[in-house]
Amino acid sequence: MAAVANSARRVLTAAASEANVAVRRFHAAPARSAAAGGSGNEPAYLHAYHMYDIPSIKNRKLKFGVAVVGSVTFAIAVPLIAVWHQQIKARG
Repeated sequence: MAAVANSARRVLTAAASEANVAVRRFHAAPARSAAAGGSGNEPAYLHAYHMYDIPSIKNRKLKFGVAVVGSVTFAIAVPLIAVWHQQIKARG
């Protein structure tokens, strides 16, 4: 009976010491092949070809005009507001 318990104890301690050993391995996903449905010229987004089709945008002149006027207004207003704020703070 003691021999069975002794051998069982040895097996359990051997298994426990092997379980504590950390094994590091390099793991990466393989490259997708054309046969698997992935190709090099596939767009990252399914509708990417239509996303940047600028000539077909509805009201293109209005949208780009508003964007340009808004950008210029913002670019002029931010420094003016910053100077105005600094002058108010400097007055005390």
